[in-house]
Amino acid sequence: MQALIFWGVILIMALIVEFNTAALISVWFAVGALAAYIASFFGDFIAQLGTFVFVSTLALVLTFVVFKKKPFQPQKNVTGNDLFIGKNALVTENVDNVRGLGRVKMDDIDWCAVSENGNNIPADTIVSIVSVKGSTLTVKPVA
Repeated sequence: MQALIFWGVILIMALIVEFNTAALISVWFAVGALAAYIASFFGDFIAQLGTFVFVSTLALVLTFVVFKKKPFQPQKNVTGNDLFIGKNALVTENVDNVRGLGRVKMDDIDWCAVSENGNNIPADTIVSIVSVKGSTLTVKPVA
């Protein structure tokens, strides 16, 4: 009878702590205490204590396995002009790196442009934006 009271008190205390913290502090002990409470009907105190330790440990391990987060992988925050990389634009003025000429239009905005590989790109060609430096887009023809 004393074991029933002992494990019942441990169970209630663990649940009170868990409900007041909501941070998975004692939920494993509550599960272990419940198992030990049930075991108190069948075995001596050493068996109950073993049941409490085993079930609490098992609950702890299973919780971490089930709720394990993926390793932290910082995401690259793409902001500003970097949002344009990979988008398509239309060449409105021949792109000529040697003469410093070239204009493209993307989303109704007119940009200075240079060719990625230095080759000339004729007007009315669809290009892909490779990089942005200031107000100049580096572009390449879409294959």
